Amino acid sequence: MAEKTACEQLAAAVGAPDSKIVPAILEELTDENEAQLLLAAAPPATVAELSEKTGMEAEAIERMVDPLFRKGLLFKSKKPEGIRYYRPRHLLQLHDATGVAVDIPQKVLDLWKEHTKTEWLDYVKKIEEMEAEKQVERALESSMEKRQAEVEAC
Repeated sequence: MAEKTACEQLAAAVGAPDSKIVPAILEELTDENEAQLLLAAAPPATVAELSEKTGMEAEAIERMVDPLFRKGLLFKSKKPEGIRYYRPRHLLQLHDATGVAVDIPQKVLDLWKEHTKTEWLDYVKKIEEMEAEKQVERALESSMEKRQAEVEAC
């Protein structure tokens, strides 16, 4: 099996591992270096940390930050140790941030429309399954806690 492209890896990282459209959206918005930078921006990292993770020079990363922010692909968080950069954490955040970005190409908007028509329900089902699993886990934990309390009471 062929190794996944950076955009396919990014799609998987935001919860769309089987999508054909989300990687295409990312390919429209990034070049290979930008995609590699976004992969490295989770967890949030400083320019120096991103440089270390990617092997890119800090100056090159600094030149990429603002354009990626304007595309809705990179966010910043000011911390005492410096500014940390991070990418969208999930598909909905990616959708919303890129959908309102300045000068977004029409092709990207068209791809999002196609995604909504063809892939969105699969994503919603996946989220519902994850929520159901969490509910089962919480019920099991609650049951175990009750049984533990009963045992300790004896």
